[in-house]
Formats: sequence, structure tokens, C-alpha cells
Amino acid sequence: STKQKEKINQDIEQFYYMIREDERDHAVIRLIDFENPEKAIIFCRTKKDVDRLTQTLLDAGYTARGLHG
Repeated sequence: STKQKEKINQDIEQFYYMIREDERDHAVIRLIDFENPEKAIIFCRTKKDVDRLTQTLLDAGYTARGLHG
């Protein structure tokens, strides 16, 4: 049997921020602008939150897609 080496991506950084609910959409935009990530995944609690944040990002000129799980 042949063993494959496990590939571990060393270039991934993970962060989380605690933000007041009424400031979240604008805080996400500020964080994206500050961190300037090449790609990002933003988790939300509900489908409604995903849809709202996706639309907020699109309205602000970002490329964004919502994914419901």
C-alpha cells in the first residue's frame, strides 16, 4: 500500500471578532478594507443574515456570494 503525505495549507489564517449586532454589516466592510484579504469566508447565524450581508457587500461594490448550509 502507498501512503500519501498529508497536505496542510500553511497560508490560512483564522480570526473572529465579537461585534454588536447593530454594527455588524459596517464592521465587516471596515474589516475587509483593513485586512484586505484575497478571499474570506464570513459565517452568519441565519439564512436571513446571509442574504442581508451578501446584499450589503454587493451594494458596497464587493464580489460576494451567499451560501446556505
